[in-house]
Amino acid sequence: MIFQALPLAATPINASSEDVLSSPIPAESYFRERTSSNLLYAHILFMFLSWVGALPISIMLNIAKSNLRYPSHIAFLSLHSIGTIFGLAYNSRTPDLYPKALHDSLGWALSALIFAHFVIGIVRDFIGKASASGTKDERAPFIAEAARRMTSEEERNMEASNQPRRSSSSRAASPYPELSESSIETDSETIFDVHLHYNSRLEHRYDEPMTWSRRWANVSGSNLLVRILDLWYVIVDRGLLVLGFVAICTGIVTMAGIFHGKHIFNGLAHFIKGGVFVGVGIITLGRWIGCFAEFGWAWNLKPSNLKMRTTSLSMEAVECSVIFLYGITNVFLEHLSAWGGEWVPQDFEHVAISLLFIGGGLCGLMVESKAFRRLIKAYPEALPHGSEFSKHLQSQPGTSINPIPAMIIFLLGMILGGHHQMSMESTMMHKQFGNLLISASAARCCSYLLLQISPPTSMYPSRPPSELVCSFCFICGGFMLMASNRDTVQSMIDNGVNAMIVATVTMGITAMLMAWVIFLLVVKGWAEKREGMWRDRVVLDARLICGIYLLDLNVFLLSFSQKGNILRQLPYHPSHNHLKARSNGNMVGVAGKSQGCNTCRKRKVKCDQGRPSCGQCTKSKRQCTGYQRNRHFKNLSALDRDTLIVRKQPLNPITEPSFIKYDHSELHSKQGVRRNVRTKSLNPGQSEIASASLSELFNHFLSGYIPQGGKENQDAPVSWLQTVQNTGNLGNNTSLTLAVTALSMVQLGKKNRNVELQNEGMAVYGQALGGIQAILSSSDDLVFEEQTLASCMALLVFEVLGASGLRIQGWISHIQGISRLFQLRGPRLHISESGHQLFIGFRPTGLIYALATRRSCYLGDEEWLTTPWQRAPKSDFHHLLDIMARLPGLIEQTELTISVDAILRPPVVMESLRERYWAIECQLRTWYTNLVDSSATPLHSETPLMTITSATLSDLQPLTDSSLDFPSFEIARMHLFYWAALLLIYTNLTSMPSPSTSLQRLHQDTLRLEIHTTATLIARSIPYLLSPETQTLGPQNVCFSLRIAMHAFSELGENRQERWCRDVFQEIDERGFPFGKILANVKWEDIPQLFVHNVG
Repeated sequence: MIFQALPLAATPINASSEDVLSSPIPAESYFRERTSSNLLYAHILFMFLSWVGALPISIMLNIAKSNLRYPSHIAFLSLHSIGTIFGLAYNSRTPDLYPKALHDSLGWALSALIFAHFVIGIVRDFIGKASASGTKDERAPFIAEAARRMTSEEERNMEASNQPRRSSSSRAASPYPELSESSIETDSETIFDVHLHYNSRLEHRYDEPMTWSRRWANVSGSNLLVRILDLWYVIVDRGLLVLGFVAICTGIVTMAGIFHGKHIFNGLAHFIKGGVFVGVGIITLGRWIGCFAEFGWAWNLKPSNLKMRTTSLSMEAVECSVIFLYGITNVFLEHLSAWGGEWVPQDFEHVAISLLFIGGGLCGLMVESKAFRRLIKAYPEALPHGSEFSKHLQSQPGTSINPIPAMIIFLLGMILGGHHQMSMESTMMHKQFGNLLISASAARCCSYLLLQISPPTSMYPSRPPSELVCSFCFICGGFMLMASNRDTVQSMIDNGVNAMIVATVTMGITAMLMAWVIFLLVVKGWAEKREGMWRDRVVLDARLICGIYLLDLNVFLLSFSQKGNILRQLPYHPSHNHLKARSNGNMVGVAGKSQGCNTCRKRKVKCDQGRPSCGQCTKSKRQCTGYQRNRHFKNLSALDRDTLIVRKQPLNPITEPSFIKYDHSELHSKQGVRRNVRTKSLNPGQSEIASASLSELFNHFLSGYIPQGGKENQDAPVSWLQTVQNTGNLGNNTSLTLAVTALSMVQLGKKNRNVELQNEGMAVYGQALGGIQAILSSSDDLVFEEQTLASCMALLVFEVLGASGLRIQGWISHIQGISRLFQLRGPRLHISESGHQLFIGFRPTGLIYALATRRSCYLGDEEWLTTPWQRAPKSDFHHLLDIMARLPGLIEQTELTISVDAILRPPVVMESLRERYWAIECQLRTWYTNLVDSSATPLHSETPLMTITSATLSDLQPLTDSSLDFPSFEIARMHLFYWAALLLIYTNLTSMPSPSTSLQRLHQDTLRLEIHTTATLIARSIPYLLSPETQTLGPQNVCFSLRIAMHAFSELGENRQERWCRDVFQEIDERGFPFGKILANVKWEDIPQLFVHNVG
């Protein structure tokens, strides 16, 4: 690179070119050796193309797990082999001008390493596939059982749909009502037979002689070997970049003929330190592009994975560690070039720099230490309460702002910029290098300033522009430091090359290197996208082949008509073919009476119901179209007869009607001007509400719905309804306008005891349902619009607030339909601001429904845990929901496992389930610890004897001498969900059968103590959530958590606490929330049937 000025290092400045050509002075370096110079240039070219060009591309493709990584690696090996051949040819024709040079031995070692690396990579992939697939005998039981379940699942669904409804007692006996007792017995017998058959085969397999091939299969199939090879591959893959840089540096030194004798210490010091700065600059550029985002190093929020959040170090901590270690090692290396001689002032200066690095690095590490921050945390004497709490919780940047590394680099630049040198050229080069370090430090401080002003709001890279300047200064400064060694400076002086030429060449090389690094990361991103598209196509094809993919592509959603409650079939949308919807949603399918295949039904002949093709179709050589039925659906709403009569009453006009057509239906749009309602019997406050515009009406409703102080002082809206209020635009979707109007009118009518306003709101509710019906019945893209989703969610709030009486079927129908709409839209449609607010508004309710039904939900899939947060930060509450999203599927597996006969229940399965429960419990505890550490004030406090003001009962006293008070509703809701998740874990652990040993009994006693403590915490938080401060949202969020606590008290035999919970549910019912009372009157084991079987 910049050492191209070295060929004439030994030539005097005043010597002419003719004198040089004619003089017989022997060559002192390979640069001046003219013998076969073309071979040298070819060797340099091919080695440059292989190590700077092909190798980084191969590594990027390997990181992306692209199938192009092996062709690129072969290209790298080919270029390296050609370069090696040219190097051998050149060595054979020239004398050894640098005896014992490291470049030759390092080159051969690297050649062996890259070839071994290539072979190990192929072996690793082969062994990984073999280990994943397993042997035929080991896979056979699982394949047989999976195939049996695939063929019998459709039969079971048809039999369940055609059987008459079972009694409540039979449903209560099984945690899964869709599985009859006969089907469970059949499953058990089949599993037992398959287990005996293949178990005998596996036992006899070990009676066979152990050949070398079988020994190799056992060794290669072990997970330990696969992990060792993976670790090797990752380390060597990244390490080759560093080794390649070392090889290039040693090649330059060898060809330049520098660093002989004791000069090697000065050269090593400059090359190592300069190389470190070059590496730091490349890492800084990678951080700006988006590398290391999984560690939170890309100027982004830390990842959602709680384990990663707690274990990963910040980049500032890594920098401080490097500075600290460099200071320790450099103390003993500064005097190596004059070992045994006297110490000069310059040596003491270098040692002082090392002390600066030791102290600064140690200080930075303490600043980054969470334990150190926890120990020095101090609380003010007067703690803020209520709405003032959020003012004291300033938003943190999400990334570490530690100025210590930048300060150390700044001081180092100042020191080296004024470092005394023996020549003017060396002084200028050190001055340029020092200025570059000072500029890098200033750019880093600008990055911190930008992050402090505007913290990152996403887990995706924020890319502060100042980091590009920082990267350039680090890389260019590193090259300048490498070039400022004594031998190079002396060669520059001898050949008349000034420091500015070297600086200009270095800047050009730096710019080219940065462009190449960016291009490499672009290649990595392209490869990852290409591989992801390929994997998605393979998975889709596999699902289609295996019959796992959805057979019925139609999705059915709730709708309403004035002639009665009916359901419309939503046409399949081709852009959403990834949906895997279930057929047990908010509608109940009624299949035909015939159980024959569809072909025999059309032919009207008797079918023998053979699988997969019936005998009649086989004999007549017709295609058997299977047994899948086109189901007819009916809606089971919570509307009773009286409510329907009210909703059919004529609606007073809100505005002059305008007509909007949805296919063949017409809807009346009523928005924009003031309502005209008779007010002869209204008091002044009611008259003001009655004459209000829609916007004012909605604001009146929210003023009594959102907890006090929650709207102005929270970082994010407490409810998604605030998003509609803040935008001030209900859009052109008439159904959303009608839904918000109905919600506001009914609730304000109930609050002011205005029956006429309530009746009018009920009639508007019917109009809103008609609008939803028209949209869902059409083939227009209105189905996927956010306003349609918001309309359905507004109607869900309507049902939650008890507008439909004491039955919850309407709420269940709405939540199932809304869940299908979210699933149909897919996670990518909830990245934008409005779509994201709707999603995070529905997510807690969706998870509560999944926990109540004890069935897995798509909200726990990885794409739903990450994709909607690409542009928005994930709050602590939604980090908690990430952990809770794993519970419904785990509870479902637990209940299914417990329902199997104990003889067929493998102990290892139960132990695995226990370990998964404890892993989630550990994540919950870690989440809460981080929540406490991130808060400057206590998250809750005890208040003596807070009573619940009751409308019908005497004031409810807390269970203990004190109740819990919270700074805000959001903090209280997080605690309620957190304690409910812990209770679900503990209660399910106690319900799992275990051997009756003294250790297990001690374990059960510990669990019962944890259950009592956690349930009591929930009960102690109820007075705050029912206080006037939390308004409507407080009681709305109590029911499910309190029902879990009531179940826990019942299991512990604590009757007084259980009765207290029932009294609370009675009070909540009197306030207009009947869900709690309904849940309290249903047995715990019957709750899933209550939420799933919502018919009749």
